[in-house]
Amino acid sequence: MIFLNSVVSDIIERFSDNMDNIKVIFPIKRTQIFFEKEFQKFKNYKNSLPEGIVFDEWVSQESHIARFGKIPLMFKLFDAYNKIPQPMDARLPFERFYDWGGMILNDFNTIDEYLINPKELFSNLEKHAKIEKDDEHKELFKKYLSFWEILEALYENLTEMLNTSRGSYSGWIKREFLNIIKNSINSKYTYIFVGFSKLTPVEEAIINIFIKRGQGKIYWNLDSYYIENETQESGDFIRKYMNRNGKNISFIYDSFKKPKDIEIYSLSSKTSEAKFVSEVLTKLKNESDFFYESTSIILGDESLLPALLNSIPYEDKNNEDNNSKKRDRVNIALSYPFEETPLYSFIDLIIQLHEHPFQTNYDGFYYYKDVINILTHPYFQLLIKNSEDSSGKNFDLYKKMVLENQTHLTYQELLKSIDIEFRDVVSTVFFSWSDVKEMLNHLERLISLLKVVFISNKEEFKLHLEYLFHFNQILQQFYYALEYTVAKIRVRTFWNIFHEMLKETFLPFGSKSSEKYSDSDFTDGVQFMNFNQFEGLDFKNVVILSANERVIPKSRKNSTFLMYETRKYFGLPTYEDDDAHDAYKFYSLIQHAEKVYILYHTDDKSEKSRFIEQLLSEDISKISQINEPITVSFNTKLTKLNPISSIDKNYFVMSELKGKNFSPTSLNVYLECQLKFYYHYILGIKPPKKIEDSPDRALVGTIIHNFLHDFYKKNLNISSGNIFKSSFEDFYSKIEAKIGTKIEEIYKSVGKIRDISRGKNRTNLFAIKKMISSFFKIEYERESFKVLEVEKRLVLELAIDENFIQLKGFIDRLDQTIDGETIIDYKTTTKKTIRKGIIGDKSGVDLDNWHIYPSYMESEHFQLLFYGYLYHKLTGKKDFKTGIYFLAQPERGFETLRITSKLKKEIEREHFIFTKENLEKIESMITNILNSIFDKNTPFIEATDKKACQYCDYFIFCGRKKE
Repeated sequence: MIFLNSVVSDIIERFSDNMDNIKVIFPIKRTQIFFEKEFQKFKNYKNSLPEGIVFDEWVSQESHIARFGKIPLMFKLFDAYNKIPQPMDARLPFERFYDWGGMILNDFNTIDEYLINPKELFSNLEKHAKIEKDDEHKELFKKYLSFWEILEALYENLTEMLNTSRGSYSGWIKREFLNIIKNSINSKYTYIFVGFSKLTPVEEAIINIFIKRGQGKIYWNLDSYYIENETQESGDFIRKYMNRNGKNISFIYDSFKKPKDIEIYSLSSKTSEAKFVSEVLTKLKNESDFFYESTSIILGDESLLPALLNSIPYEDKNNEDNNSKKRDRVNIALSYPFEETPLYSFIDLIIQLHEHPFQTNYDGFYYYKDVINILTHPYFQLLIKNSEDSSGKNFDLYKKMVLENQTHLTYQELLKSIDIEFRDVVSTVFFSWSDVKEMLNHLERLISLLKVVFISNKEEFKLHLEYLFHFNQILQQFYYALEYTVAKIRVRTFWNIFHEMLKETFLPFGSKSSEKYSDSDFTDGVQFMNFNQFEGLDFKNVVILSANERVIPKSRKNSTFLMYETRKYFGLPTYEDDDAHDAYKFYSLIQHAEKVYILYHTDDKSEKSRFIEQLLSEDISKISQINEPITVSFNTKLTKLNPISSIDKNYFVMSELKGKNFSPTSLNVYLECQLKFYYHYILGIKPPKKIEDSPDRALVGTIIHNFLHDFYKKNLNISSGNIFKSSFEDFYSKIEAKIGTKIEEIYKSVGKIRDISRGKNRTNLFAIKKMISSFFKIEYERESFKVLEVEKRLVLELAIDENFIQLKGFIDRLDQTIDGETIIDYKTTTKKTIRKGIIGDKSGVDLDNWHIYPSYMESEHFQLLFYGYLYHKLTGKKDFKTGIYFLAQPERGFETLRITSKLKKEIEREHFIFTKENLEKIESMITNILNSIFDKNTPFIEATDKKACQYCDYFIFCGRKKE
C-alpha cells in the first residue's frame, strides 16, 4: 500500500507526540481497516493507533443527528407532501407517490451536498418547466410539471419536520453540521482526512474549516500524469480543487513514469472473463514475489461474482486429494443481494401467498401452488421439525390436496389439516393480515421462530442468523416509520413497498452482527472489490473485469427532477462530472500497480471501454493487447452414464406378467417403447399425480366423453332406433340451451374445480362447448344412423403360453348405419396421424406389413383394430367398420378407418372392413405382440424411435441423453 504507507509515515513524523488527539477520517470503512493494518507495520512506533472513523458516521456523531434509512425518510416525505394544499383529485396516494419519492430524496440530497439555495433553484426550475411545457415534443416536462410546481414547498415542509426529529439524509446532516462548526466548535482533536477521491462542496467546506483553523490536514493520492495534462478528464476535479484551495497538495506521485505491464484481453463472454481470472491468478502465483494481499480483482459488473468464485484456483494445484484441497485465500468486499438468500425466498413466498387472493379476487382463499411452495420450503421444514413433539407425525396436507384436487384453500381448511403441534407455525405464516402492523407482528414472530431453530445449531446456521439480523433491521425501519407518520397505508400497498425494499437490500460479505472481525479478516487474501471500493487503496497486481462501455464508465440514467440546464447553471453534477470521476478511479486503479490485466467481453454487441482506447493512444508503459476474443473452456470430470438399452425377463418379471390385463393403451406403450412398458406395467411406477387448477388435455377428453355418454344414454331413447336427421334436428333444438349447463356440471365434477368462471377454466369451457357444437353439426350432416350402444365394455380371455390373460377395452359408441355397424371412437387430441413422409389425406392401416414398421402403427388405428377384434370374438359379427370423431379438429369430421400400403407410400381409398381375412390378420398381429411380451428369452428393449424419449416420464431411469 504505497499511498497509505506514505500517509502513516508522515502522520507518525508530524504527530507522534500528540497521537491521542488525532482523529483520522476516511471515505469508506475499508480504507480505515487497511490504514490501521499499515499503521501496525511500523514496529518502531509503540503507541496506540489514532482513532479512526468514516466521514458520514463522524458528521452524524458530532452533530447528534441520526441518519435515517430510506423507509422512514419516504414516509416523512409523504407527510410533507400531504401538508401542501392541493385539490383532492390531484393528490397522489402513497403507492404512486413512492415511485417518485426516491428520485425526490436524491435530488434534495444533491441540493444540500452542493450547498445550493433551494428557493432560487426551485424558482428557476419551475419557470423553465412552464416555458417548455407547451412544446408538444417535451412530454417529460408535462409529466413532471405537477411535481416541479410543489418541490419548493415539499423541501421546506420536509426540512421543518426533520429539524424536530433530529434525523435526516446524508446531505442535510452535513449541511447542518457545517452550520454548527461555522459558529463554534470546541475540539481537542486534529482531524486527518485520508483517501478521498472526490469531495462535494459541503464536504470540502467542512474540511477547509478545520484546515484553516490549524486543526485539519488532507492527504490525496494523486499522480502528476493526469493532474498536469489538461486534456485528461480524470484530473478534472483535483485541478478545480487546487484552483480553489491552492496547489499545496500532499503526495503527488509520478507512478505512471515507472514500468508497468498492462495486458488487455478481449473475452467472448462474461463467463469467460470470470474463468480467465483463474488463469491470471495461476500465472501471478508462479512469480516469486507474489503475495495474496497485493492483488485485487475489480468487478465492473458485480453479477460476475458467483461465476468468479467458482473459478478461483486451488492453493495446491499438485494435490490430487480433492477433499484436502483449499481454495485460494480471498476477501470479498462486495455486497451480497438479500434477494439471493433463502430467507428472502421464504418471505417472498409468504407475500405471494397473501397477495394472490387480491390479484385473482379469491378473497379468503389461498392458491394451492402458494401453499405447497411454502410447505416444501427448507425454512418451513425446519420450523416443523423444531415444533414440540413433532416426531412421527405425518404432515400429509399435500397428499390430501392432490387427492381432492383442491386448487384453493381457506385458512380454516388449512388449519384443520395440520397437526396441533404445528399450529403456532401455521398461524404465523398463513393467518391473514388485516392491517400493516399486524403484518409486521407476524413477520417479527416468524423471525423469533426461525431464530430459535438457528441458535440451536449456531455454527451450522451462522450465516442464516446474519440474514435474520438484517431482515429485522428492515422491519424496525417500518415500525419506526409507521409510528411517526400520519399516512394511511393499505396492506397491499405496503406489501409492494416491502417487497421492493427487500430486493434493494444487500448484505456485506464481511459483516457479522454478533462479533467483530479482526483486521486480518478484511485484509488477508486477494481482494474482490467493485469499482467504488478502493478509495485510498492501491495494489501491485490489479485485474479489472467488464471494462466495457456503459459499465466502465457506468451508463447514466436520468433519475432526477433537476433538468440538465438547471444542474449546469447551479454547478450540480452532470453526467460529464460522473464520467470524469469514473476516469479518475480507472487511472488511480493502475496508478501504483506493476501488473495490470484489463478484461472486457464482446457478447451482446458489447464494446470495450473508451478508457481502454485512451490507454492505447497514450505512451504510458508496456501495453499488450489481445484483439481476438478468447473463449475459455475448462475440462470438467463427469460421471459417465451408462444408458439402459435392454432388461432381461427374470423370474420377477414373468411372475408379474401372469394374470395381467391388457388394454390397447398398454400394448401401444409396448410398441412405442418396451422399457417404458416395463417401468409402468411391471414395476408399477406411475407418473406423479398433480393438482390441476384447470383440466389438462386428458381431463378435457374425459369431460367431453362423459357429456356425450350422458347425452345419448339419458336424453335419447336409443333402444327405439329413432335417431335420424329429422328427429335429431328437432330434439337437439329443444335441449341446446341446456347443454352449456350440463357441460359445466361435468367440468366441475370431473376436474374437481371450484371456480370455472375465470382464467384457463373459462377458456377450456369455451373450447369444450365449441367442440360439442361442432360435433353435433357433423352428426347432423352424417348419413342416417342410430346409436345402438354407448360405453360398451369388452373383455376377452386368452391363453398365451399357459398364461391366462384378459384383453379389455371400452367402445365409445356403436352405430347402425345403412352400410352396417360402425364402431366409433372419440378423440379430443390434435395429433397428426400421417408420419414419415406417408402421402395422403386420409390415414389408414397396412396389416400386411405392420411387422416391418411396428412403430409406424398409429395408436388410434391400433386401438380401433383392437376393439374390432374383441367385438368380433365376443359377438361373432364381422363385415363392420370403425371410425374416429376428431372433436378438436372439426374440419376432419368423422373419419372411417381405411386401408393403406406403407411400402407403396400411398393411401388407398377403400374403407377398412373387418372381414374374415382382416380379422385373422389382426388376431395374428395381437398374438405376435403378446407372444413377444411373454417370451422369457426376449428382453425388453429401448425404443427404436428416439423421439419418443423427449417427453417420456421414465426418461431419467434410462440414463439417456435427449436428442
